[in-house]
Amino acid sequence: MRVCARTNLKTFFSQTTDWQGNAAVIRGIETFYSKAHSHLHLASFYKACAFMEVETFNDFSKAADALEHAQRTAERGLQEQQSHSEESTSTVNALKSLREEIVENLSQLAKFEKIK
Repeated sequence: MRVCARTNLKTFFSQTTDWQGNAAVIRGIETFYSKAHSHLHLASFYKACAFMEVETFNDFSKAADALEHAQRTAERGLQEQQSHSEESTSTVNALKSLREEIVENLSQLAKFEKIK
């Protein structure tokens, strides 16, 4: 229960903090989610970083890197969930859904890069 409460608190903090321009805060968020084995939150964070790269810096290359990192993180989370005997179906479904969104975003990003 404590880890869940901390994860929710950290999620709220990361949503309300100006993390975009602060590398130390970004590393702290990555470290926290990694130590908590919260692959869903970490992959979502990387996805948010990708959107920020496009919207703020118009950097499609860094956005693609962030989305690929998000995809690897979601895959790792799915592998961990499936290796445990007590699978959380909601987490597995959320990771699968997020992975599908990321694949679609990567596809769209590739199209934009060709146009650019």
